[in-house]
Amino acid sequence: MDLETLNSVYDNEYLKINKILQELTGLWPFGSKKQNFIRRVIALSTLSIIIMPCLNALRVWCGKDLGICSENICGSLYVMACFSKYLVTVLNEGSLKILYEHVAAMWLSIKDPNEKELMIKYAKSGHLKTVGYCAYLGLAAVGFSQFTMYPVFLDIIKPLNGSRQKLLFVKAEYGVDPFEHYYKIYAAYCIATIVSALAFMAIDTTYTAIVHQNLGVFGVVRYRLRIATQIPPHDSQDYAYNTIVSAIKLHEKSLEFIKLIDSSYSILFLILILQCVIFMAFGMVTIMENMSEPIDLIRMVLFQIGVAVHLFYMNWPGQLVVNESSKIHLAAYQNQWYAIPERAKRLLKIMMIRTTRPSRLSAAGFYDMNFENYGSIIKSTLSYSAVLASFRE
Repeated sequence: MDLETLNSVYDNEYLKINKILQELTGLWPFGSKKQNFIRRVIALSTLSIIIMPCLNALRVWCGKDLGICSENICGSLYVMACFSKYLVTVLNEGSLKILYEHVAAMWLSIKDPNEKELMIKYAKSGHLKTVGYCAYLGLAAVGFSQFTMYPVFLDIIKPLNGSRQKLLFVKAEYGVDPFEHYYKIYAAYCIATIVSALAFMAIDTTYTAIVHQNLGVFGVVRYRLRIATQIPPHDSQDYAYNTIVSAIKLHEKSLEFIKLIDSSYSILFLILILQCVIFMAFGMVTIMENMSEPIDLIRMVLFQIGVAVHLFYMNWPGQLVVNESSKIHLAAYQNQWYAIPERAKRLLKIMMIRTTRPSRLSAAGFYDMNFENYGSIIKSTLSYSAVLASFRE
C-alpha cells in the first residue's frame, strides 16, 4: 500500500488524533526517520534522567524508611512503565507497521454502505474513547504537577510572615539541595510529565482505536450472517451460500487481525500488568505513610486511582473483543437458517463450531485482558499491600 493511500485512512476524523499523537512522540512508523530519531532520543533521555533521583533515594533509604522507599519505588515504576512502553513500541515498529497497513486495507476493503456504516459506528466509539482518555490524562498531568505548587500559590494569595514549606514532586535524592533548586527541579518534572503523558496517550489510544477497527469487522461478519438467511428477491440459493462464504472469509481475516494485534502488544501488556501490580501495592503503603500530610496524601490517592484507571482502560478493549466475538457465535444460529439450502446450512455449522470460543487479547499468554482479570488484579494488589504494610515500624 502506498503512503498516500495509507495517510488518507489515518487522516480521517476517527484516526487523525491517534496519528498526530504518534507523530508528536516519534512513534509514527511512516514518518520522517530523522524527526522520529530526534523525538525518540528526547523522550528516552528525559525519562532516563528523571528516574535517577528515585533510584538514588532507594539506595539511600532502602531498609531505613518504608514510606520514602515506597514513594520512590512508585516514582521509579511510573517512569519505568512509560520508558518500557515507549521502548517496546519503538523496537516493535516493524510489526506495528504491518498492523497499521492491515487496518487501512481493511477499512478500504469495506464498500457496502451498510457495512461501512457499521465500521464507522465502531470507529466513532474508538474515537470517543481516545478523546476521553486524552482529556483525562491531560487533566491528571496538570493536576498532579500543580499540586506541588499549592504552598507557592498560597504564599501569593494569602502570604504569611514567612514562606510556607514547599512540596517536592517526589521525596527523592537529587544530589543538590532540592529547595534551593526548587524551580529548576519543578520545571524538569513538568517536562517529564508532559513527555510521559503524551507517550501514554499515543500508545494507549492507538491500541484502542485499532481494536475498535476489528470490532467493526466483527460487526460486518454478523451483518453478513444475518442478511444471508433473509430471502432476497433473486436466486436465494446462490445468494445465501455466497454471502455466508464472504462472512467466513472476512471472519478469518478478522482472526488474523486479532492475532496480529496480540503479537504486537502482548509483551507490552505483560510488562504493564507486572508494573501496575507492584506500583499499586507500594502505592497503598505510601498512602498509609502519608496520612498526616494531606496534600501528599491526596496526590498519592489520585495517582493510585490513575493507575487503576489506566489498567482498566487497557483491559477494556480486551473485554470488548470477547463480547463482540461471542456475538458472532449467536449470529450464526439466531437467524432464518431453516430458509436456506443445505450447503449453506453446513457452512453455518462450521461457523458455529469455529466461533464457540471467543477471541481474546492476552499478556504474552499469561493473562487475558478482560474485566474479570482486572478485578482479580485489584484484589491481589490489596493483599500484597497488606503484606507490605506489616513491615511498617
